[in-house]
Amino acid sequence: MNATLKTGAADDKVSILARGAGNLNLAVDTGSGDDSLDIDIAGYTRVNVVLDAGAGNDSIRGKMFSVVDRTNVKVNRARFDFFAQLGEGSDTLLLETLGGREIRTVIDTGPEGDGRDRVSATHQSLRRSGPVQRHRLVQDGGMDIYEHLSIGYTVQFNMTSPTRQLTFIREL
Repeated sequence: MNATLKTGAADDKVSILARGAGNLNLAVDTGSGDDSLDIDIAGYTRVNVVLDAGAGNDSIRGKMFSVVDRTNVKVNRARFDFFAQLGEGSDTLLLETLGGREIRTVIDTGPEGDGRDRVSATHQSLRRSGPVQRHRLVQDGGMDIYEHLSIGYTVQFNMTSPTRQLTFIREL
């Protein structure tokens, strides 16, 4: 399924709830303004989210979950890709995944010196055990903070600029 949402320049409050199977490609552009965005996705085997938050002090929460059928002990091993351009302003992004086989994130907090951005990402494997990794990255001369928690995954970080970081996460 392909879905695109574009809002205007006002302060928008948007909630997206997506349940399904197969592939989901979601593109969201909230424009300028102090926006609130809540994305809740479950059941898809391949998820690709592209977000442009625009200028403003934005608050974004993204949840992407695999589906577990406990009656058949069957797990949907999804791949999650999340690409976010937070834009100018002081932004908050909370990202949570559960059960993904592979997770890729690219998060750009906007131009240098544009505001204080906070990114928090939690990635939980469906495995009962595995390494717990906590990372805290300070970007943009201390103005942007990226906090990361992963359980049951190997993690690779790559900072490509003072405000942009890429993360590749793979289940063990």
